[in-house]
Amino acid sequence: MLVGPLVDGVSQKHQQNAYFGHARTACTIHSARDDIRVTPRLGMLPAGARVMTRSDYKRLRLLYWIVTPLFLVLQGWAALEYLREAPRMTDTIVQLGYQIYFMKILGVAKLLGIAAIVTGLSPTLKEWAYAGFTLDVCGAFASHVSVGDSPGIALVPAAFFVVQLASYLAWKQLAQRSATRRRRHLGLPQRDAVESHA
Repeated sequence: MLVGPLVDGVSQKHQQNAYFGHARTACTIHSARDDIRVTPRLGMLPAGARVMTRSDYKRLRLLYWIVTPLFLVLQGWAALEYLREAPRMTDTIVQLGYQIYFMKILGVAKLLGIAAIVTGLSPTLKEWAYAGFTLDVCGAFASHVSVGDSPGIALVPAAFFVVQLASYLAWKQLAQRSATRRRRHLGLPQRDAVESHA
């Protein structure tokens, strides 16, 4: 039968560095009544998965360290303006129908969110901080639209959101790569590894 040589040929491992652009594959062959089933081993990348190359990783880190400080500086400036009750911010808050004390709440919340993102002590808190900033810009946009402000004014929060979104997506991809790398070093199965049958 040809099953023996076929099993020997297919079951050889072809492993290369999965983090810098090379595919890492391994499979186990099961034969029963000439029926051959190929099952990817846990811990290996599933077929068709795109691997982050070294250049991709460097570009992603560069993007993160460009947009994140920009985003945090913008939010930090807004927080300080709220806390010191800058006349322009006060006029805007009143025009939108909010009380002055709401500025203090927003200012403190923004500073706490900035601290959670900068320190990175807890991924969960960091996720919540990004979510809080998202609610903030969505609320600001809706508030400006509801009082009939011009599109130019209403879209200012959207500019904040674009920078924030770029920071968040870059952070999530970098975090996912780090988690995958840690699991691989520990010999744990990858979460995205699935069993398929040929």
